[in-house]
Amino acid sequence: MALIGDFRIDIRGEIEITSGAMNKIALAVLASLSVSIVLGDDLKTVDGKEYKNVTVTNQDSCSVTVSDKKAGRILRFYFTELVPELQQRFHYDASKCNEYLATQNSASEEAKKRAAIMTKVKRS
Repeated sequence: MALIGDFRIDIRGEIEITSGAMNKIALAVLASLSVSIVLGDDLKTVDGKEYKNVTVTNQDSCSVTVSDKKAGRILRFYFTELVPELQQRFHYDASKCNEYLATQNSASEEAKKRAAIMTKVKRS
């Protein structure tokens, strides 16, 4: 068995990562995540508006919601409003968005029907 840095290689060629290497890997991952959290994301819309250092707080099939702490506001962008590079980054799929909207509309119609029934019951 040979020890090369933080890796052990046995005669079968299998590589074993030592705990020191795992700690370094974990530290590197945490550092990269914290940089993205601290720096935030930059979003650009198709009409040229740019939003710097925003934090993504929610995403569904059709939109992304971001928090702009500096300006103290929460913004929602439909993927069709964002540049194609951002649409790809967030894995936007128009067919999935249409399915999502159909489901939301159906649920909304059901809620309206239930509310109308409850209103009629209360009036009786």
